[in-house]
Amino acid sequence: MSSTTEVVMLSTDTINAWKEYIQDRALDGAGWAILAGRSTRPIVSSAAGTNASIQEKKEQLEWDAKSEKLAGAIRRTLDAGARTVIADLEPDDAVGMWNKLISHYEKKDPGNRFLAYQKLLAIRRGEPGHEDENMSQFATRVVAAASAV
Repeated sequence: MSSTTEVVMLSTDTINAWKEYIQDRALDGAGWAILAGRSTRPIVSSAAGTNASIQEKKEQLEWDAKSEKLAGAIRRTLDAGARTVIADLEPDDAVGMWNKLISHYEKKDPGNRFLAYQKLLAIRRGEPGHEDENMSQFATRVVAAASAV
């Protein structure tokens, strides 16, 4: 199960935590293969009524249910501004949402890298808002900040 219980809303400052949150939701629902692109929607053969096509239809419906659940998890983390980024996509297109939001919010230009380095180098143990953190929690913050670089 996921260690993240609080919903992480998407923004340029929270992209890494948001990715981790959505990955956790995908793993909880056995849908990470869909977001990672390792699982595609099954195709139903044209021979309607055969046992094979019934099984294919069942697999397709199961895949659709997982994809819709992922899409719902993603949409629940978006404010009105972020929803405009995915406005041209179908509401159940989890893979399209994931890819479009990542490419929109996770820009690796020099300015963003500089800000990420600046945040990384400014991290101090016991700073305001993190007074009671242990070394493990501090290390987690450092690793998260480093991953943005």
